[in-house]
Amino acid sequence: MFPSDQCTKEVTPKMGVLYKESEHFKRWDTRYWRLERNKKLAYWHDERKITEPPRDVFPFCGAMVRAGTEENTMNVVLADGRQYRLKAEDEMDYRDWMEALRLAARPVRIKTSLCFFLHFVSESKVIIYCSAAVVI
Repeated sequence: MFPSDQCTKEVTPKMGVLYKESEHFKRWDTRYWRLERNKKLAYWHDERKITEPPRDVFPFCGAMVRAGTEENTMNVVLADGRQYRLKAEDEMDYRDWMEALRLAARPVRIKTSLCFFLHFVSESKVIIYCSAAVVI
């Protein structure tokens, strides 16, 4: 799990249909998915019900997204260990979702450089500290 401050960079929202493999019957169920700016992924059983609360919502930062073995499929492992197998309708949709999900899964890495300056004024010692952080 990643600290929440590493998951604060927003992503471009994405929404649309992805098929989710059912746990018990191994069939592809149609689901409507929405990736939020805050890196949360939500889904509904039906696109017409998006005004209602989603079936599930989970933080996506720290997830692993890999290409599946079948055409247009992806394997997703959330930071909490839950696993999903998803399938896009076509290759273009697959590429768009893979890019969006991989960006959302990636935590923000902060590279920090610190510097200390020591300056003497008469017999007093003055220390000036500076810090800079770069988000990668």
